Amino acid sequence: MNDYMKRLRTINLDKDTSPIRLYLWSKNYGREERTPKEIRKQYKRHNTFFDVFGYIHRDLALSIYPYNCPFDSGWIGLIKVHKSFIAKHGIIMTKWLITDALTLKMNVYNGYDESGYTTIIKAE
Repeated sequence: MNDYMKRLRTINLDKDTSPIRLYLWSKNYGREERTPKEIRKQYKRHNTFFDVFGYIHRDLALSIYPYNCPFDSGWIGLIKVHKSFIAKHGIIMTKWLITDALTLKMNVYNGYDESGYTTIIKAE
């Protein structure tokens, strides 16, 4: 396993102990109890935050970069990154890891495997 994949495996976007944590505010895709302002205030000392943008068109796509479609996309949450993680890996590598971790999470959520085919059926 290469070094990049080892780094990516350290990220669990749903665990508070992970160096990178995802918070979503969406009625369909999870709802964080605290407001963005409360989370930023609670964790600002040791963390950096990135906005998360969603694109919903049949499935959900997430990115730390905004999408161009004003109708099906917009701000959906935050990613909290521990400052020591950025110091260790650098800001560019951190952004790559965040992007890949979001892609992996959405592939699981949307039901895609590595080949791009749907492997599970979501209840509507």
